[in-house]
Amino acid sequence: MLAAALIAAFVSLVIDTRNRRQLEDEVATLRANLVARDVAIENLKTQLFQRTSRDEPSVHPPVNTTSTVFQNREIAPKSDNTVERTLPQPAASYSPPSVAAPPTQAAITPTAALAEAVAVLSGESIGIKASAIGCAHRAGDIVCEFDVLSPKEDRDFTLAASIHVVRSRMIDDQGIEHIAGDAIIGRQESYSAYTTLPAGVAVRAGLRFAGVASTVSQVKLLEIGFVSNRNVGLVRLKQLPISD
Repeated sequence: MLAAALIAAFVSLVIDTRNRRQLEDEVATLRANLVARDVAIENLKTQLFQRTSRDEPSVHPPVNTTSTVFQNREIAPKSDNTVERTLPQPAASYSPPSVAAPPTQAAITPTAALAEAVAVLSGESIGIKASAIGCAHRAGDIVCEFDVLSPKEDRDFTLAASIHVVRSRMIDDQGIEHIAGDAIIGRQESYSAYTTLPAGVAVRAGLRFAGVASTVSQVKLLEIGFVSNRNVGLVRLKQLPISD
């Protein structure tokens, strides 16, 4: 009985731990998506303002035709009464000023607008640095590890394997591109992983790539996509050897 109770308690603990990790992954992903969406909304507002200002038609001042009418009138004296008469004049032709039609804007789908709105910045311009630890074959995958550092200030940091605004990728020594399947920080391993980078303290992170041939021996390019403090960023590392 005691053994059965211990086994049941252990199974319950494993399930609770797994559920907790899954919830942590979902929270990190939602946080990254919200930050990225805020960036997209702000940039779309800026683009809308710029296009509205550029496409607004010029306003022409109204044409005063009253003076033309009075120019065709005279006062002619007759006996003791003053008679005002209108001289026969050809009617002045008037054509309203032409207003150029605003240029037609190409239809932009929401997906295209979002892609256009989000600017991907370099890691250095944001204040994020990454240094390579190494890449290795692991159970048919390749895992690349690196340290991430914010030198001057604490920063929110979401490492992205693949989310809707940014993704990470590698190009191997055969010129084949691979999109990251998982982002790794600590015990988190999902399509995104979240942490806070303390100022001046490096945090170990990694990316997992599936389906890479065992003959690949070098990563020619590793692009690390992330979201930090409402900015979408990318860090590039090159010429990383792959160990067995």
